[in-house]
Amino acid sequence: MKSEYLSYSSKLSYNREAFLTNYIEELAMFEESNALLDNLVLFIQKTRDINGYSHVSLLLFIEIIKRQATITFDCITRFQTFTAWINFRPALESLLIIGKFIDNPQNTKIWMNKKEYRKEFKKEFTGKGLVSQSLPLASKFRELLSKINDEFVHSNWNYLNKNYQQIVTNSGYVFKIPYIDKDFFEHRAFLYSFLHIYRLMIVSIGKALEPKFGHKRELHIDHKIMEKVLKPKVLKLVNERSDLVNILKIFGIWKLEKLH
Repeated sequence: MKSEYLSYSSKLSYNREAFLTNYIEELAMFEESNALLDNLVLFIQKTRDINGYSHVSLLLFIEIIKRQATITFDCITRFQTFTAWINFRPALESLLIIGKFIDNPQNTKIWMNKKEYRKEFKKEFTGKGLVSQSLPLASKFRELLSKINDEFVHSNWNYLNKNYQQIVTNSGYVFKIPYIDKDFFEHRAFLYSFLHIYRLMIVSIGKALEPKFGHKRELHIDHKIMEKVLKPKVLKLVNERSDLVNILKIFGIWKLEKLH
């Protein structure tokens, strides 16, 4: 039996195997980020802050970040970046909510009782209000959240124009929406962006918690080693396709001027 779905599924399996064969270092970086996040979870579970308070309420959001990051990475391995960032959106939202909870514990009450505190919720959890004072790079994370909405969530002209293909046939023009990434340079840009921003998110959580817990070793999360490994790959990509700089800057928060 000829099955369009089984053919599609087979292509995804092939893509994943090809990716895991050719991007061994990148897989290791992703796994390391997950391990760093797990260590952060263990620290929060076992440790009270300098005032004796627990912050276990943050753990569900951290677990959402890990789940969505794993799904996002899987989409990238299948060469489906157009759906990867849709799945990453809840991870960014969870991160920003963590920042708001750290800013002010009263924000937890507002968040949990949205209907009762409509005015306060709108102020603290929408628009620029989501930019936490405690979370490093919060404005960049918020900017990316809006960018994902524009580029990958809503079927506006920008989304359609980016996704369709125009094919010439004997009977005229045919428009198709591809199910697999066709621009492999852009795919690499999104891969390097995801790996970098995921690590930065974990670093930011650690730094945001420092004023609560003090300078604990478990909160100092390294991203410089990963950057050093990725640096030549990112530079090579930019030299090949300078038009991908904005993707790396916005989706990955790469500071490209510091890479030269």
